[in-house]
Amino acid sequence: DEAYLLRDGSRVHLIHRLDSATSGVILLATQSETASRAREAFAEREARKTYTALVFGVPRSRRETWNDTLQ
Repeated sequence: DEAYLLRDGSRVHLIHRLDSATSGVILLATQSETASRAREAFAEREARKTYTALVFGVPRSRRETWNDTLQ
């Protein structure tokens, strides 16, 4: 269980690096049980990711779908 001790004495558990090829966002948990369950979900490929985009200006339509492959 990889965890980091914060200045206030609490721990943060490293769970997963999301899409390291693009964003490098790191998923953390403050509870060890949550961290364990999340790590297991990623290991079993049960975790689902949903991406939300912020759009500035006026979009052409209310909803669009963008499909792409990360390499």
